[in-house]
Amino acid sequence: MSPSDLALGLDVGAVRTKAATATASWHGPSVFADTPAGRRHGAAALLDTAPGTAAETVLRHGFADAGAADGLGEFLGGVIRPGGPVDLDPRRTAVVLAAPDAWTRGTGDTWTAAVEALPTGVAVRRVLTESVGFASARLVPGAQCVAAAHLAEHPDTDGCLLVCDVGASTVTAAVLACRAGTTRLLDAEHGDVTGTGLARRLLRAAGPDAAGDPEWRLLALEHARCLGARRARIVLDRAATHERYLDTPAYLAGGHGAALTARAVVAALRPLADLVTRVVATLLDRVAEPLLPDLVATGGNVLGPVAAALAELGDRVHRLDPGAAARGAWRIATGRATALDGYPHELGVAVRRVEHGLLRAETLPITATAPVTLDVRRDHHGPLPVRVRLNRAGPWRETSSAARLRAGTYQVTALGNRAGLGAVLLRPVAGGPDVVCPLGPEPGPVVTERGAR
Repeated sequence: MSPSDLALGLDVGAVRTKAATATASWHGPSVFADTPAGRRHGAAALLDTAPGTAAETVLRHGFADAGAADGLGEFLGGVIRPGGPVDLDPRRTAVVLAAPDAWTRGTGDTWTAAVEALPTGVAVRRVLTESVGFASARLVPGAQCVAAAHLAEHPDTDGCLLVCDVGASTVTAAVLACRAGTTRLLDAEHGDVTGTGLARRLLRAAGPDAAGDPEWRLLALEHARCLGARRARIVLDRAATHERYLDTPAYLAGGHGAALTARAVVAALRPLADLVTRVVATLLDRVAEPLLPDLVATGGNVLGPVAAALAELGDRVHRLDPGAAARGAWRIATGRATALDGYPHELGVAVRRVEHGLLRAETLPITATAPVTLDVRRDHHGPLPVRVRLNRAGPWRETSSAARLRAGTYQVTALGNRAGLGAVLLRPVAGGPDVVCPLGPEPGPVVTERGAR
């Protein structure tokens, strides 16, 4: 990116959109609507739209279909423009969009995949560059953007970091390998906030729908919760230790209805706190890496019982405001932070073959979907002939791989959801327990096929 170019970090959520630049930040409702005064975007769409007028929410379904992607282009085109709420010229701006972490699941050669390579990611990136007109666009998992924001304040972070984002529609728990300002997503788990009934409980506590427009009322509730976030956090924190605060309004009256007391908000958040605990537990059951004692929590619903549940999951909980993903995305866009896409390296097994009566040494690439067969002729305890090519380029290098294997035939596959250089899984063809072999944090010296064992 040339010095004259601008950078923008974006986090377009189901309810709120956050944007970050070098000097400013913006957040507003993820909504646009046609009003008597013309099309309005963000908060203006709510202020200028009377109950009963159709308003279209953007990303309510998380880019699930092409229509949602088109809505994204219309929304961002109205928000990000010279003289607009985000006063930038997209044609001179490089953008990084914090994408849903769920997009990385189960695609590609390894557990995680570059979100831009997925069909939905391709469609969204096309909207950013062609419809909105950004000079360049990149999509990075949201939890990875949050981790980048955390590393800006804690640059010495080295290890596997647990990040939990409790948003309006989704709970995401993710483990990321962090080192020297670089992050890589290892694993993530998700939960649906809608199933907890949070919005339904809050609206019921706010009284009857006087306007008779449930969709507009829900948008008004979410907008009021964002504007009153600081007050709600203070009231709920005090209510956790002083019972007299339970009848204090955490959110004031507004378009959604009556004021919401701390007691009502705490009761509505308890099922969400249970969901957060289950999502994190499911993730940690899969993760074999030792975690750092730090837990990074973000999202507009990290309040009351949700915050208390997260406090029990980490020795040190860092609560970041909901704009953290946008700030991290901006850091990635400027090169201040590095976000690796999926598993960046190539793994291989050094083998020896007999061809035309001659013994030949070579390295066979392995992936998660194309295993290599390895014959172990006698019981083995020690290094394995596993090689790595950094960033899928350059020479093969040795790894710090070692395992205890019984004689037999094994199917060897790559595991990208491990820290460092990843790991390989050896599965006995004749049956028996799998053997997982971590490859260490750093590559060894360059090897040649002549040195294959």
